[in-house]
Amino acid sequence: MQRGFMARDAERSAAKAAVRAAKAETFSTRVDRTDDGRVRCVVALDGVASFADVDLDVASSTLRVREKGGRRRSARVELPCDVDSASASAKFSKKRGQLTVVLAPSAD
Repeated sequence: MQRGFMARDAERSAAKAAVRAAKAETFSTRVDRTDDGRVRCVVALDGVASFADVDLDVASSTLRVREKGGRRRSARVELPCDVDSASASAKFSKKRGQLTVVLAPSAD
């Protein structure tokens, strides 16, 4: 009888680990600078149908991209400098399956 409980607990633990692993999926990212000094972040959004399926959050030194619904993938990017979050411009390419975010460095 004890053995049955242990097996069930092991199955639950394995299921919880699989859920955590699925939640931990991340988008691949690339960060560089444009010729005029702005920060450009390119996020590969494989399987995302439109920009409406993505939540974008820009803070002074980080960029966070999260998929709404579906697989719940995400990416958190440390930016190379502080940026002006109000200057953010984003472009989604369905053909390439990527989101390009361009940010101006903060004046501080």
